[in-house]
Amino acid sequence: MPLAPFHPIIYVRGYAMSAAERDEAAADPFCGFNLGSTLQRATTDRRKPARKFVFESPVVRLMSDHGYSDVYEQGLDIMDPDWSSTIPYRSIIVFRYYDDASHLLGMGGLICRAFLQNTALASDEARACVDKLFTYATPHNGIEMAGIKVPSWLGTADLDNFSQARMAEYLELKGALARTHRVDWTPESRFPSRRVFCLVGTNRADYEVAAGLSRTFAGHGSDGLVRVANASVWGLDDAGNVSQPCATAYVYRAHSGPFGIVNSEEGYQNLTRFLFGDVRADLSVAVSAVRLPAPIAGKDVRALYQFEAKASPRGKRWFLTRRTAEEDSVACRTLDDLRSADAARQQSYLSTVFLSRAARVDPSRPSLAFVCELGVRTPDYEVDLRFWPDQHYEGGYLFRDALLLEIVPPQSAADQWQVTGTWESQQGDASSALPTAVLVFDASAAEPLVEIPFTAPGAPGLDGVLRVRLS
Repeated sequence: MPLAPFHPIIYVRGYAMSAAERDEAAADPFCGFNLGSTLQRATTDRRKPARKFVFESPVVRLMSDHGYSDVYEQGLDIMDPDWSSTIPYRSIIVFRYYDDASHLLGMGGLICRAFLQNTALASDEARACVDKLFTYATPHNGIEMAGIKVPSWLGTADLDNFSQARMAEYLELKGALARTHRVDWTPESRFPSRRVFCLVGTNRADYEVAAGLSRTFAGHGSDGLVRVANASVWGLDDAGNVSQPCATAYVYRAHSGPFGIVNSEEGYQNLTRFLFGDVRADLSVAVSAVRLPAPIAGKDVRALYQFEAKASPRGKRWFLTRRTAEEDSVACRTLDDLRSADAARQQSYLSTVFLSRAARVDPSRPSLAFVCELGVRTPDYEVDLRFWPDQHYEGGYLFRDALLLEIVPPQSAADQWQVTGTWESQQGDASSALPTAVLVFDASAAEPLVEIPFTAPGAPGLDGVLRVRLS
């Protein structure tokens, strides 16, 4: 029986600032990976109280859903080199670096990146043992407070480990930092970006560390500690060119705490679909034409277009990814970007969704399905550097609809992809629906690119395509 897709899962706990937090982590057998959450959900019957919605913890769910076990036996850790036992493939291992008061780097996802990227810290043989990397709210491009990057001279509680200068040292990215002023790259030659998933938190309000001061200084567009723009990774080829971002999803969760990103249903579902799923769908949007309101057409206009996206699989109560303007997690493009001749500026990466046959609500159905809600916000038009109030309605949309995409992946080398898609507003209208023949894709390709056109007619308006790369 083949062992794939089950491999040991190593959990590397994130940064703890104070000695008390480090002691708490060291005293916990699973360093917090065993913590769950209980939320309240309203019911349809007003006479009844809200129902509890319980997430049991990643450890419990990996055990009950996928047959994993811990590596503790008779109170001892069998990962100890003095222990003679071997571990089963479906094992959960906690890298307990806080047991030694964290004299290492002190950061979960960044420790993993240093191991995978820095040739001085591990051998090629050791790196080859890693199949995938999943990060929760990791500050891949450093931490900013009040819009300022953590300086390298701030050594209190090892905070300088989050400065870009220090990160460039242990990630072996000094050249990339000098060239791009960023350190959120993973060189393809050291660890392929397609094997990395970054889960990004967008809820700063529920992060209570430092009596709320952290979320105050981290500001909007953060999880209370890490800014959204700094929490994902991009691939970097040998020539220094930036490739597609690593798989990324956005969830309305705080950096930690009762409403934190690790102990959440959204976090667990993204983790397990990345590790054990069957289909990957990379979502992006490209705009081919933009129409301005008639009174300002031809004038010196500036505008910022915001692209929202939410995706959820069939029959589930949560979003695998959620990007909205209110949560400061949208993809943005300027009017100049959308009118540029550069195709890369016209396109915006939205998110990556992983689907799993094992998680289907109806196992008898051969298809995997999800809905992608796409919205394009009406921008604040500036004419001659001044706000143009005419015809402005705050919170309006140029386009807003939901695409229902149904996918049957090939079961053998002789099979082809089968994909059907329909905009929700066109369901039941046979003349407007999008059957397979209208979807632009090569079903025989190993990674077909599905393009679903959309339009916001009139002026203001725009024309574009939602692109779904399948693999």
